Amino acid sequence: MFIGFNIGFFPMHIVGIMGMPRRIYTYAAGLGLQPMNEVMTFGAFMLGVGILISIVNLFYSLRRGEIAGNNPWNADGLEWAMSSPPPPYEVVHIPAISTRHPLWDDFEEDADPDDERVLSQARLTITSSLLDAVPLAVASMPNGSLVPMFLALALFGFFLALVYQLLWLCLAGLIVTFLLGCYWLWPRPIKGEL
Repeated sequence: MFIGFNIGFFPMHIVGIMGMPRRIYTYAAGLGLQPMNEVMTFGAFMLGVGILISIVNLFYSLRRGEIAGNNPWNADGLEWAMSSPPPPYEVVHIPAISTRHPLWDDFEEDADPDDERVLSQARLTITSSLLDAVPLAVASMPNGSLVPMFLALALFGFFLALVYQLLWLCLAGLIVTFLLGCYWLWPRPIKGEL
């Protein structure tokens, strides 16, 4: 598919520079574009065959394919430590890592005998530095809410009003979008805290 896509679409830039007109079903024979158009046609057929092979592979895998395990690639990152399909609440203890390849080393990432790395009060997560993963703070994750859907609808209304050049509705859509975004992102105290 990759090769067919590039053979099919990259020459279009070249024939455009050579003067091939757009949005017509035929072109003059004396322009010298026939060889490039044949190459593009070959690339389009190759792309089509690649897509067909992908579709056949999808249906074959659905019927006879082997179910992938928890870490089918034997990857080294912690995201592959989760079971597949992931349960709603997989990790009780925040894993501690000792190397860049935590699933390949002998260190037990989930070991927490004193229960020091449990965040069970609310939807919390630790924020850390990028390079050394030094814990910096505890961030509160937002709860489930319909506000993002209303925000998306307000943004849709803004862009729809923009298409029809209804500037007052555009302004109203921007204001509603801003207010909904502020409401959604405004920090709220966790229940039980002051």
